[in-house]
Amino acid sequence: MVVGAAALNEIVASLAGARARDESWLRMIAAALTDTADGVFEAMVDGEQEPVDWASVLKPITVPVLAVAPDPGESGGQLVGARLAEFRTALPGAQVVVVPGAGHHVELDRPVELLRLVDGFLRR
Repeated sequence: MVVGAAALNEIVASLAGARARDESWLRMIAAALTDTADGVFEAMVDGEQEPVDWASVLKPITVPVLAVAPDPGESGGQLVGARLAEFRTALPGAQVVVVPGAGHHVELDRPVELLRLVDGFLRR
């Protein structure tokens, strides 16, 4: 899908109030949103996505796993609440760390904390 600069600028403006992000990040997200087919968003809004069968998806994993989860009090987090509980049950050996103050983009919200977690995990 090709979208004009006006649409990109409109999306950038609407995203800007969500959290303090720099212009390049806002433009990258806006471009990703405009490059995604409308049907994907319609399916999400209409609830056409099937629930994830965590047990089936995660069962084949046999290597150590670090799962970095967002703060449930922040917006946009995906691995929270019942979904996080299902994940923990399906992959009980995983090291799950909830990062306080981080939302959907842990790498942007808490980059130093994320680096510390990944570095510590890889050094074990």
